[in-house]
Amino acid sequence: MSDLPSPLTPAGCDLRDFPHTPLFRSRLFGSSFHARATDGEWRAGVTLWLKSWDQVPAGSLPDDDIELCRLAELARDLKAWKKHKTGALRGWVLCSDGRLYHPVVAEGINTALEAKIKQRLKTAKARIGALEKHLKEAKTDGEKARITEEIRKVQQTLSQGLSQTQSLDPREGEGKEKGLNTDPNGSGGKPPLTTDEIIFGYGVPLLVNAGTADKSARSFLGGLRKGHGDEALVNALRNCLREKPLQPLEWLAAALPPAGAAGKPNRQEAIEQRNHAGAEAWAAQGDHHATV
Repeated sequence: MSDLPSPLTPAGCDLRDFPHTPLFRSRLFGSSFHARATDGEWRAGVTLWLKSWDQVPAGSLPDDDIELCRLAELARDLKAWKKHKTGALRGWVLCSDGRLYHPVVAEGINTALEAKIKQRLKTAKARIGALEKHLKEAKTDGEKARITEEIRKVQQTLSQGLSQTQSLDPREGEGKEKGLNTDPNGSGGKPPLTTDEIIFGYGVPLLVNAGTADKSARSFLGGLRKGHGDEALVNALRNCLREKPLQPLEWLAAALPPAGAAGKPNRQEAIEQRNHAGAEAWAAQGDHHATV
């Protein structure tokens, strides 16, 4: 299936906990699907579109007539399904993972995923803020270690959410390039993530989960931002997240070296940051054991 297009939504993405499926009536009723479909094709097609939101990956359908027949609420009536199939599946394409995707449905899925990520970022940021306040008020090493571990877990949750979407902006590269606005049978878009959400909402957890202390990660990213600008850093983070290196801090340092320095100072700084983080972790572990 190497000659088939890549899936239009991230692998493994799951929106079964997402209670709302957006329906933009002007796009639906202005679409060629609405204009050309028979009553049976329209009912089956819209049913499949809605049911696809509960599939994994979200927004996809199986390439199997028996499963599609049931998903279209036609029970076991394969004869009726084959009669409606062509019209019901207008716009759906087979992709390299062996499943069917519709570009406009995928647009709605990716927008919903982005909204889910933003809400997760907002909740996690508030949680981390509360934990950091408790950390300042903690009086024992044991309590400090417990709160620090909770902060790490929240940051890890952010990282796991990021790995689900495979990119910072799931709609990047879509729109006109994939013709998402040509068939108004789907959902509209939302504003992209802000630069701060990308750099600190994703960059910090990325580095922390690889062993860098939170404060060091923020300082490092701030230095790269100052030296190279927002756009260069955001692009580097996108590429780093796609490459998934074992040492993302060193990877970023090599990707964004100081002008005329061939990347050596930043790589050295990365090594020092990593070693410092390891020393901090070792010291914290030693303090923790001393209080047990």
